[in-house]
Amino acid sequence: MKNIILIGMPGCGKTSIWRLLSRKLGMEVIDFDDDVIEVELEKSCSDILCELGEEKFLDMEEKLALNLKLENKILSCSGSVPLRKKAMDYLKTQGHVIYIDIPVETIEKRLKRMKVDRIVWMKNMTLREILEYRKSFYDISYHFKFHNDWLGSKEQTFRNFWKWFSELELGFEETSLWSFIETRWNDKTKKTKVSFSEAILNPSASFGWLYVPEILPYLGTDFLEKHINSSYSELSLDLLKEFNIDIDKKELEDVISLYKKFDNPENPAPVIKIKDDLFSCELYHWPTRAFKDMALQPFGTLLSKLAKKKEEDFLIMIATSWDTGPAALESLSNKENIKAVCLYPNGWTSDVQRLQMVTNSAENVLVLSVDWNFDDTQTALKNLLKDKSFIKKLEEKEVNLSAANSVNFGRIIFQIIFHIHSYLELVRNWEIKIWEEIKSVVPSWNFWNVLWGYYAKKMWLPIKEFLIASNANNVLTDFITTWKYDLRDRDFQKTSAPAMDILISSNIERILFHEFWAKRTKRLLNSLQKNNHYKLTSDELYSIKETFNASFATDKEIKDTIKKYVEEDNYLMDPHTATCIKCYEEDESDLKKVIFSTAEWTKFAPNVLKSINSTEENYTDDFALKEISEKLNKPITPIISDLFEKNIVHTKIIKKEEIEENILEFLGK
Repeated sequence: MKNIILIGMPGCGKTSIWRLLSRKLGMEVIDFDDDVIEVELEKSCSDILCELGEEKFLDMEEKLALNLKLENKILSCSGSVPLRKKAMDYLKTQGHVIYIDIPVETIEKRLKRMKVDRIVWMKNMTLREILEYRKSFYDISYHFKFHNDWLGSKEQTFRNFWKWFSELELGFEETSLWSFIETRWNDKTKKTKVSFSEAILNPSASFGWLYVPEILPYLGTDFLEKHINSSYSELSLDLLKEFNIDIDKKELEDVISLYKKFDNPENPAPVIKIKDDLFSCELYHWPTRAFKDMALQPFGTLLSKLAKKKEEDFLIMIATSWDTGPAALESLSNKENIKAVCLYPNGWTSDVQRLQMVTNSAENVLVLSVDWNFDDTQTALKNLLKDKSFIKKLEEKEVNLSAANSVNFGRIIFQIIFHIHSYLELVRNWEIKIWEEIKSVVPSWNFWNVLWGYYAKKMWLPIKEFLIASNANNVLTDFITTWKYDLRDRDFQKTSAPAMDILISSNIERILFHEFWAKRTKRLLNSLQKNNHYKLTSDELYSIKETFNASFATDKEIKDTIKKYVEEDNYLMDPHTATCIKCYEEDESDLKKVIFSTAEWTKFAPNVLKSINSTEENYTDDFALKEISEKLNKPITPIISDLFEKNIVHTKIIKKEEIEENILEFLGK
């Protein structure tokens, strides 16, 4: 029998187990509610239950169960299927029935936390009574019983299950090489799974959406203890080995060696102690003075190596509101088999950021300023990635299409590293003991900084919670706190932290997928696309709030924070870091907190000087840089100061309709 049938009470951890088990074994999952009942009757289970009543609902479940034919599948039964003995007797002939058992009192507490006070077949029973009643049916319906005595994180629940399941020796084989699957199912034109190198070179999945890792490696105590005294490069290389990706060791060593060029070759991301419980992981120490360098430096080199190996040419598209553009162009300039086109919203970047892009003189680079905001510019990039007509025109020129934005997982894998590094830095400096939990405070951005930490946590890094810091464009704060992602009647606000001037956070799609699976992700994001909003259920919100919390800072609070920490702690920060500080100050827990400082102050000097001087006076970047440097005795790296003497190469400001023709003209040169 090559099928697995999971049964258990609502809230027992069954969903978490089948999601991870399916990826571990490479088996398709059938969810009895979503894929059987709702598909057959074309209505939601709640609507069907209201129409039929409980007795007829159970009869309907039994009939559908008796008609199931399974082949190499995992079936996740609804909690009420075992109430019909005939249905379970049949399912026991179809595969290995595994009962996920958990103490009734634990389930009762969890359901109450989730505000679930009624389940099928309660009649006049209390919640405790119906749970005890159901348990009597589960106890006669299984081949194997897994005692889930400790309902911790989803990952730990699965690790306990997998250890138990492996010892059963049922003949199921674990998949080997790390693969990627799609966030919104397959469109029948692409492969259902791709390798790491395929996901880098062709990052657009079915329907133009995203790839996610099928399963993540587990970093146990041995891994963290092994790297207590490792350099950043040693940690990076060993972590990438854990992923078992299809990249040669020599190529990985070459791209990781680029970290040796940062300000401190052994520690490119120093963790600075600001207060007893507050630490800043500074991610901007070469070459464009922003955290994007941490991923894009190795990413650009790896991309070129893969293209060269395939003997193919690639057009790399970039959309930026601030530092992705400079960092990606720095990484891709003069790389073999690569041409890069960068789109940035006119008037939405700092002058330093703009100069870093428009002064780039590499012949394989084109920079276009677009009369749009960032969300629209990013949407233009996504549309081009799935535009069949545009792709065909590129094919005629023998050019493949890819992207350097965070839609490309090749960037994300390199940025998981610094979450693990920052944790180890606290251990190395005796601030925490190994396996002691911390909180990570991350700027909201396009939800990518949160995503990297989320993956590290799923790999069992002891992060208790992510505090997501936003500016006045606080759609993510509202999402975490109100269940709703709502863009109706919400306008862009230009703020002093412009990299957060984003309303459509594309990487939240990956979080939704890992939490709620492809079908629900597609429903939610289709609703956002069509109706400008979606809403989570109370159960779904509970799952999100187990991991995330959120707050935001107004422009005044950002300015006040910058001034306060300069005067009281002699710590100079950019506006995005200030939103993290404000979030930290609102947290009342005793856990140590690491904020991720994503840019050097030099990238936003006018806004920083306004904060220090408590004024609304407008400053030029050149003036503000010199003024702050002299006033606070802070050096300006030549990487920044030399920009003002460089020749401007890229001068075009275009409309959205002109993007494609400018790209094709560039490729024709």
